Amino acid sequence: MCVRRSVLGMLAILAASLCVPDTASAEMEGYVTRPMWLRRPSADDMRRLYPSQERGVEGIVSADCVLDEGGQFTSCEIVEETPVGRGFGDSTIRLAKLFKMTPIDADGVPVAGRKLRLPVRWHAGLSR
Repeated sequence: MCVRRSVLGMLAILAASLCVPDTASAEMEGYVTRPMWLRRPSADDMRRLYPSQERGVEGIVSADCVLDEGGQFTSCEIVEETPVGRGFGDSTIRLAKLFKMTPIDADGVPVAGRKLRLPVRWHAGLSR
């Protein structure tokens, strides 16, 4: 039962971590809010990139990432990190390199030069 709960928990965390808020607020104007992913990090990727010094600690990070014409992030800026200074922001920047989306979003708009807000939850269960 513990293994089943662990696997289900990791899948739920990965799914929640890789969603993008569907918001029409002025703050998100011009952002990609409906990406069509070609590639997303796996639970193994998240486990590998988990800050080694923070085993057993959870982290939540939001990053604003700029997309190129091929649907990959060219740069990311951390806009929120909890807890601060424990390596979760740096791990999120490395994780962002593993994403790839289609050159157009679900609304048919090119993604090149636009930002996407990437929320990532680093669950303590991934640190094992």
